[in-house]
Amino acid sequence: MTYSNDTIKAMQAGIWDEFTDPDAAGVKMEDILTGARDIMGVKLTDDQIQSVVEHYNYADDWTEQDEKVRDMIADATDSEDGDKLFSWMTWIDGDQAADEFIDYYENN
Repeated sequence: MTYSNDTIKAMQAGIWDEFTDPDAAGVKMEDILTGARDIMGVKLTDDQIQSVVEHYNYADDWTEQDEKVRDMIADATDSEDGDKLFSWMTWIDGDQAADEFIDYYENN
């Protein structure tokens, strides 16, 4: 599907917001990170994912490796590939929520 620039920007921002505060967004950090790896092609190891999952609520505990993961997620959310971003959103939020998100941005 072809997505408008506004929709792509909204997907980018939405995923980044979920990454920066998954609890407020009602999503799992592990889903964000495994989706980044499996869909967006981010080179993340299971150990890197586990470290960020353990530390994301405690900024003082973040390691240098966690900071690198954050940078990789930031780069992935900058993607202009609407299909991949949508698939990542679906992985994180589920089919219905992702479809409603797209419907809102494409039709309003």
